[in-house]
Amino acid sequence: MITLYLTDISYIDTDDKKLLNMISADRRERIKKAVLPLKKKQLLGAGLLLRHALISSGLAPDTEIKRGNNGKPYADGINFSLSHSDKYVLIAVAGNEVGADIEKIDENQNLSVSERLFDDRDLKDIDIHKFFSMFTRLESYGKMTGMGLFPAAKTPMNKIKNVYTYEFSGYSISVCTEKKEDIIYPPILLKF
Repeated sequence: MITLYLTDISYIDTDDKKLLNMISADRRERIKKAVLPLKKKQLLGAGLLLRHALISSGLAPDTEIKRGNNGKPYADGINFSLSHSDKYVLIAVAGNEVGADIEKIDENQNLSVSERLFDDRDLKDIDIHKFFSMFTRLESYGKMTGMGLFPAAKTPMNKIKNVYTYEFSGYSISVCTEKKEDIIYPPILLKF
């Protein structure tokens, strides 16, 4: 079963000691080093969602988060993927390898980048909504496999299996899993 948790970070206070004490020391240090206020909020929101996912999966909130050779975060006992865009942070938790992406749909996006990202067969009749749907599908696939976006580029959309794509409040969300799983949608909204 795939569970999606989403939080709106607009109201998160990055100086709130109670919230900061709920996340790892490593993440607190990353927040301290971040320059942009939005990045600080995204880092804090991601840490809080990860903590919630760990606890919901029956794990300790201080479970060690490791990084694979490709930089993908993981922990023993849970499959998860984090993503953020603008004011939203998303975590997907699944029974097997998972990748998730959320992107704000920007009506002014220059579509010329499509030619570098997508297979020629997928470029037919591309518009903004199709672009963001395909972009989040590709990004979630790259995260699930651990190869990242650019090595996954040019993968034909029909070759990406077990992917779920939705639009939510002006954002495109995609989740890709190694094996087919049911998904709980819409995302469970959490406020911190």
